Amino acid sequence: MARSTIGFWLKDWDNVYLQLPVNPPEVSIESPFDINVVKIAALGEVSFSGERNLKRISFESFFPRDYNSSYCEYERLTAPEQWIAQIEKWRDTRKNIRLIITGTSISIPVYVTEFSYTP
Repeated sequence: MARSTIGFWLKDWDNVYLQLPVNPPEVSIESPFDINVVKIAALGEVSFSGERNLKRISFESFFPRDYNSSYCEYERLTAPEQWIAQIEKWRDTRKNIRLIITGTSISIPVYVTEFSYTP
């Protein structure tokens, strides 16, 4: 049974859904925009607006081996090794997956560009 109204889901092109067993304490979203600044003699600095860059979303969580009701979102946990293998597979295929954060407006295609873990 889910514990909160917010859930972190990853979904791939084959409709494989995985819910993070432990919600991250925070999510960082960067939304950069390209502004080029050049120096022009006798004029000083001039800025030119560029293009919007890709958003970057990052968060940290962990994959518990055993269920603990104080922080796990559900009881039937996937083995941590299976999670790691699935996320690395998504990264290695170079295809996007969908990040869905229930209870928010976030449901966007993403690429796994960086994934690190400590066994």
